[in-house]
Amino acid sequence: MLQLINHPYLNISVNQFILWDDSHCIVVEGGLAGPLDPYASMMENREISLLSTHGHWDHVGMNADLRQAGALLYAHPGDRPYYEDYPWHWQVLFGQFEKDVDVPQARRDTVRQRIGRPSQIDREISEGDVLRLGSFSFRVLHTPGHSMGSVCYLEEKEGLLFTGDSLMGNGFFTGTPQYCDASAYIASMKRLMEVEANMIYSAHGDPMEGSRLREKAREGIECALRIGENTEMYLKKAGENACLRDAVKYVADQEKKSPGAGLCVSVLAHLREIHTPQADQILRFYQSGI
Repeated sequence: MLQLINHPYLNISVNQFILWDDSHCIVVEGGLAGPLDPYASMMENREISLLSTHGHWDHVGMNADLRQAGALLYAHPGDRPYYEDYPWHWQVLFGQFEKDVDVPQARRDTVRQRIGRPSQIDREISEGDVLRLGSFSFRVLHTPGHSMGSVCYLEEKEGLLFTGDSLMGNGFFTGTPQYCDASAYIASMKRLMEVEANMIYSAHGDPMEGSRLREKAREGIECALRIGENTEMYLKKAGENACLRDAVKYVADQEKKSPGAGLCVSVLAHLREIHTPQADQILRFYQSGI
């Protein structure tokens, strides 16, 4: 059995997926903090496992409460600080960009109210691990880029691929793809193009037929290449006056998307690979994500 639970916030949403059989309940994604009531009947008298795709704030809200209810948290250690260090978490994703883009009060309030409590990883996972949980068998695909600990889970018996935020195409909602390492992200999209799946379950948006996997991965590659090219173009135009705020606005205008903290993260990822005096000048003031 599979059930999707949608968590709305700020006119957008994040998905959580619950799978269960007679003995096990598997929760994919920690979602946003909220009551445990929707999970109660599926968790009752079952062994509970929480499979985390990555550690960003809108994917960890239920982690501590689910662990308290008996769940074991499976996650890649590459994202450990996101799970454990919330001041760092806020600063690297939002705080350091407050002078560059608008971080609305509603965003601050939502993160504070829905991120939940910090938690520890119970079971570290890595590329190629196979998690046999009841009648389910999940293969771990390490897909760094969005974060360096991002993973997808392929339920091999039914061909269900849970992609978290790894598969972003041209971006979720009104934004562009967010990645902290551009080369790793592109490599992960190339890798996903080779995966066979019957259904795709992203943390944002509706489920998709597995036949769309290559298309969406290719979209992600092409969009990342455009963002990189436009970041370089901005640097050439701006010269000594280059700054992150204007770089993000320039790239957002080219993509016809909204500038935001997520695009700041992506532009910084490209600046780290450009290696020019203008790029180094901008990078000097910003903390790297993982």
